[in-house]
Amino acid sequence: MTAMADTALQLIIFFMVSTTYDAPNLAEILLPESETQTSESEHIYLSLTRQGRIYLGNEEISLDGLGDYLSYRQDQRNKVVSVFADKDLPYRDIAMVLTLLQERDFLNVLFMTSPRKDTGTGE
Repeated sequence: MTAMADTALQLIIFFMVSTTYDAPNLAEILLPESETQTSESEHIYLSLTRQGRIYLGNEEISLDGLGDYLSYRQDQRNKVVSVFADKDLPYRDIAMVLTLLQERDFLNVLFMTSPRKDTGTGE
């Protein structure tokens, strides 16, 4: 009799563990379908050198040229603008580029950084 109770208890535990539970769906909701695509073409890459030079992708461009580029591409305002700025670049140079991006309504800006090296001091 004890063996039968043990077997029954093991079956109950097995079914409890292997059963998946769904939260009760109180309202029927149809979610829209979409395709998630993350590609290099969804980014605009800006590099700002220590000397104050601006690169759009691999090509050097002036601040006015960058403004023209952004003006002609207003349909791409939602793209992520990834900014690689030299850590020794004066902030006024970065501020000029950020102001230009804001004026042209490119507000999705991402600043790229290098990972911090662990010094082992616990800070």
